[in-house]
Amino acid sequence: LGLRYETLLCHDVSKPAIPGTLKTSRDKSVLDLRNKHNPVSVGECMGPKRRRAAKIFITFTLLSVVAAVGCNWTVGRASAGRVYTDEHAVPRERVAVVLGTAPTYNNAPNLYFTGRMVAAAKLYKSGKVQKLLVSGTNDRADYDEPTAMKLALIDLGVPESAIVADYAGRRTLDTVVRAKKVFGLDRCIFVTDDFHMART
Repeated sequence: LGLRYETLLCHDVSKPAIPGTLKTSRDKSVLDLRNKHNPVSVGECMGPKRRRAAKIFITFTLLSVVAAVGCNWTVGRASAGRVYTDEHAVPRERVAVVLGTAPTYNNAPNLYFTGRMVAAAKLYKSGKVQKLLVSGTNDRADYDEPTAMKLALIDLGVPESAIVADYAGRRTLDTVVRAKKVFGLDRCIFVTDDFHMART
């Protein structure tokens, strides 16, 4: 056409545009030109339905971001002063609940699993807790988080009599609810990773 793209309107000023068509510069009755200082906006190139859909999408995206930030701020504030990274600073409680995770990842030891087991063993050995409730899932014949945790803790020197297994901790919420309703805990210490602790 020999024209810069930003000088073209997506509709005819003299009659309704036909969807899916674009007239050439020879059809002067259809083509409307703008100079490069007054380019076409994105909204002008979209029909009413597309503009409405775009507004809904943008609004939903913004609300989702605001909700995520708000939830993160709320969780962080609620957990302030209740998350510990040093076992010596942890208050004494009768039971520590150890949240489950896969013992291996890509056929290699899962460092998150190892870290949780080491932290739980330290709490027991330092006298911070008397019992360890290991909670996880065993929903497959070849996958058993609580048993793997129990064996790892025994290897770390925790006596078997100090370990109780919960085989229905399929997710964090299940573990927390069952700790209270099934195992009767009103207070406990949760053992998990730093990025997971605040939400727990």
